[in-house]
Amino acid sequence: MTDQDDKSRKFKDIIEYEGPLSPTDKSYKGSSYNVLILWEDGSQTFEPLHQVRADEPVTLAVYAKRNNLLDVPGWKGHGLKRLANREKKILRMLNQAKLKSV
Repeated sequence: MTDQDDKSRKFKDIIEYEGPLSPTDKSYKGSSYNVLILWEDGSQTFEPLHQVRADEPVTLAVYAKRNNLLDVPGWKGHGLKRLANREKKILRMLNQAKLKSV
């Protein structure tokens, strides 16, 4: 997500998050939260929330809903609640995306 090597890897899932972070935190990457991404090759990296929102909004919305983060400052305002409230459609979209990546 952040460099050319990440773009060639395929996203698998979101494992956890860290934050809230401030610009002085060592792991701050331009966002108050980072999410730990599990890549299909088994590697894991923390990526800024705003970048994951741009690249994988449906997966992020499902993760946020599952972890009660939709109303947490820093997670709000990304359109995640709207996506999460359409859970049936989201699950259908996730299944379609997984079929395309196979």
